[in-house]
Amino acid sequence: MTAGSGTLSPTSATAPPADAGTTLRPASDAPYALLVDPTWDLGEAFPAATEGPMAEDPPARWFAEYRRAGVGTDPRGVPGTSAIEGSTWVELVRLSGHDAGLAEMRSTYGSFGFAVDDADVAGRPALLVVGSEGNPNGVVVDQGAIRVLLLSYQLTIEQLVELAALVEPADEVGWIAAGGRVP
Repeated sequence: MTAGSGTLSPTSATAPPADAGTTLRPASDAPYALLVDPTWDLGEAFPAATEGPMAEDPPARWFAEYRRAGVGTDPRGVPGTSAIEGSTWVELVRLSGHDAGLAEMRSTYGSFGFAVDDADVAGRPALLVVGSEGNPNGVVVDQGAIRVLLLSYQLTIEQLVELAALVEPADEVGWIAAGGRVP
């Protein structure tokens, strides 16, 4: 893990001591969150469906889809999508905001067959949601007003913990300025 992003043990992610350069963020009443890492591009940010086949369990308020792409070998050391020199790779991560508390999210994802562990990410209570092969991994961070889920099929739990430390609360003005849509 990179400096300032925390360390990871089998049952928890722990923020480094304050003198390690990490700023621990207090709880926020902001209803949105944004990934503030220039290597990731916001593709789309939109309100979640509240009914029908696209509704989430537990229900989500919003989604933000980020992507990072490159040519050649990806950050995990995996070659691009073909044997052709200069082939590309793409990583995706989806953020979603939830009203459900950590206990409800633990119960829901546990019932779906995910391994769920308590964690601490950048000084915030969190859950590590580990998928079996073919399923995504996730990190849920309690931001105060909402719980933010980072979900990816490509990224490891360690990589998601690093990204979770780079998620910042956003009000509606900041959300819209970043490209988010509101209902």
